[in-house]
Amino acid sequence: MHLRGSVIPGACLAFIAFVCVTRSLSGMPVALPIFRAEFPEQAQGDTLAFDVASVRRNLAGENGQGADKPRMNFPIGSDDAYYNTGGVFSATNLPLISYLIFAYKITNNNRQALIDSAPPWVNSEFYNIEARTDRKSVTKDEMRQMMQSLLKERFHLYAHTESRETRVYAAELDHPGKLGIQLRPHPIDTPCQREGGDNEDTKRFTPSFDPQGFPLVCGRFVNAIKTLQAHHRRIGGGDLAMSQILSSFTGVGNLGHPVVDRTGLAGKYDFVLDFLPDPPPGSEEPADASGPRFVAAVRSQLGLKLIADKASIDFVILDHIEHPTPN
Repeated sequence: MHLRGSVIPGACLAFIAFVCVTRSLSGMPVALPIFRAEFPEQAQGDTLAFDVASVRRNLAGENGQGADKPRMNFPIGSDDAYYNTGGVFSATNLPLISYLIFAYKITNNNRQALIDSAPPWVNSEFYNIEARTDRKSVTKDEMRQMMQSLLKERFHLYAHTESRETRVYAAELDHPGKLGIQLRPHPIDTPCQREGGDNEDTKRFTPSFDPQGFPLVCGRFVNAIKTLQAHHRRIGGGDLAMSQILSSFTGVGNLGHPVVDRTGLAGKYDFVLDFLPDPPPGSEEPADASGPRFVAAVRSQLGLKLIADKASIDFVILDHIEHPTPN
């Protein structure tokens, strides 16, 4: 076990990032807005670090023979799904990039820029990390800050933010003041499933749904919801900020560039989206496939239109990382 004492620099590493523009850009404003992601900052002078931690390479995860199933004791994605573990962090057989994504709350929008700046082994080497803080009640963002400290101390990680002008989709309300039928403000009195393993955990999370089909979850996304239409994909989430919902569109919709929030919608929302995914490259569309593609479904079901535009986006860029020091 390894005693922790270092602190990641107090500068906030912001991020957000990548979503595809499928039609030509026109009418671009001269002054481009800058979009900055919320980031779990630590107060100046604070020292947030695990009291003890162990980092071990998981070689089984790399050869695929008898590999441990990836698992963690709480969801470590960029969303807010979390439950108190008594100050314990435990994850097995995850690539190092997964720990970076957790520590810096990297959304789908920002991941490619981070991956492009990292050496290949960050994606291909798998690690088990067990860590504990003596504080018995910590938030998910505090756990993120402790993981930052661990990565800096053990992997000698240094990173910076870089603002880049890039193509984006700007999400706006299709009709001012009106939401789509499958997007709603999160009801305060809605019962929520807050606990249960992540979908990569040994304890598979199985959500419940209300009569309208919205998942009864708080602060998290739900993938692979059962759909009645062949070849469709159905996703959803509950108690999410609009920026969180939109940041998922990059990967889910196979868009390729950031989606930025111009809806003006504050508060938390529930949503369900059903769409026909694009066929994999080189594959033919099934003869019986029908239904709206992702962008059309977002408009008809959520009441949001995605407009091709440009904006300055803050990306997290990796400057330096090394293989971990011994425990």
